[in-house]
Amino acid sequence: QKTAYEIVSRDWSSDVCSSDLRNRCSICGIRKTGARISAQNLCKYFTRRIITMSNILGISAGFHDAALSVVSQQGDILFAAHSERYSKLKNDPDISSTLVEEIRQFDPTVVAYYERPWAKQLRRLYAGEKVDLRSLTVKQILQKQLGSKFVWNQIHSFNHHQSHAAAGFQTSRFSEAVVVVIDAIGEWDTISIWAAEYINDKAHYKLLWRQLYPHSIGLFYSAITKRDRKSTRL
Repeated sequence: QKTAYEIVSRDWSSDVCSSDLRNRCSICGIRKTGARISAQNLCKYFTRRIITMSNILGISAGFHDAALSVVSQQGDILFAAHSERYSKLKNDPDISSTLVEEIRQFDPTVVAYYERPWAKQLRRLYAGEKVDLRSLTVKQILQKQLGSKFVWNQIHSFNHHQSHAAAGFQTSRFSEAVVVVIDAIGEWDTISIWAAEYINDKAHYKLLWRQLYPHSIGLFYSAITKRDRKSTRL
């Protein structure tokens, strides 16, 4: 953990404190001034247990192929696994209890969830599908999938297609790229195109174009292959 001297003397604006639209640090929430962090803000870091040093839990669950990953604040992948390898259920949509126990050693305190649950449920309502009122928030989903074994300092959710784009771009060798995402459906997007680049060692994404539900190559593909499998069995 960092000492008080290290926190005050370091120019956080160059790395951790990349600002959002409110010009606040995306990690600590402190307003960015372009100068060094003042002494009166030190208590916010200590009361938050130096969140910038916490491991991050990435989670995808509740639909198909549930998986977990643990990433350090430096961007190192410490652990990653599909739930089906632990539960022995092909395409298991839920997190296996054995997998949950596996990640406890990393003590993650920050969560990055792969989509925005409320937006997904809104689209289901629009489509005339059943809405799951127990899965409207990430907190509800974490409780369902992981139980009460963790204490979360921060919970973040991201656009479904942006998560796909990040998985492609941030595991590649490119410093900038155009990323095309085509799947069945995210919250509303079925196809999206992103401009991706690193700025001060942080990945940034700009949405260039998207196709919205119900127009979906992925859903069409799924329907045809599902029908083909049924025909083959007949």
